[in-house]
Amino acid sequence: MRNVKYLAVLCAAACWLLPQISFAQIALDLQLVDGYHYLIHEPIYLKILMRNDSGRPLVFGDSKQLQGKLRFEVTKANGELVPPRNGVTPELPAMVLGSGQTSAQHFLVLNHYYQLNEPGTYRMYFWISHPQMPQSYKSNEVSFNISGGIELWRLMVGEPDLLDSQKPVKTMYYTLIAVNKGARRMFYVRVEDNKQIYVLRPIGMEVGSEKIQKDIDGMSNLHLIVPLDPKLFQYLVMDLKGHIEKTEVYKKKDKYPPRLGRDEKHGTVFIAGGEKAVPGVDFTETKTPTRADGSK
Repeated sequence: MRNVKYLAVLCAAACWLLPQISFAQIALDLQLVDGYHYLIHEPIYLKILMRNDSGRPLVFGDSKQLQGKLRFEVTKANGELVPPRNGVTPELPAMVLGSGQTSAQHFLVLNHYYQLNEPGTYRMYFWISHPQMPQSYKSNEVSFNISGGIELWRLMVGEPDLLDSQKPVKTMYYTLIAVNKGARRMFYVRVEDNKQIYVLRPIGMEVGSEKIQKDIDGMSNLHLIVPLDPKLFQYLVMDLKGHIEKTEVYKKKDKYPPRLGRDEKHGTVFIAGGEKAVPGVDFTETKTPTRADGSK
């Protein structure tokens, strides 16, 4: 009988303690938007979600009483911590998170806050603290790999300057880089000079044995034919700022794919063979998604 009474007291104490233990609980979720394999200098987009299990609303604002803090911990494979870039840390957006409510998706670019320019495997998670919470809370851990990629070709061009013909020509390069993304390879064009990289732009995935075709016109624009599948091909024109000046989809004609042609007299590049594909008939036209930070 004495044991029964003792058990009843413990149960009553536990029932009183449970709300206190669950008070100010935050469930955190960390996700990598574009998978787990990245090229050096490729933006690493993170998605953060919070769920408020505290039993009361939580307000994240600018004042000290309401200012939540977000802290990441990034480590290399050897356990060495990656220090923040210039001491800059990410911030949480202002929000009111009701009891039981899950926050809107919050996107961050990890490279903005950490110098990730060495190949290797990295692990990371984040902590969130808030003046209304009795402790900090930790997210799940994710791992990702950064690769230097494989350089497939490099084209040297001169930067056009129509205003000053006496000015020395600046040497630039278009470089095609391949990096494994799981079972397939992803291709990137890098625009660079001998000192720095200006643009890194993904252009497509590996498709069978088809090769990416390339040429340069008289204004140092890069022309590419990128295979999309065995029958479809994307024609791209890119300038030295990484802007896509033109994009069209072609298909095979009489079993022959499109090819790049060149007018040597005028320095122009054009499509020879194949025929333009029809949106909605030959392929489904999709809009390029815009991320939360406005990038594509």
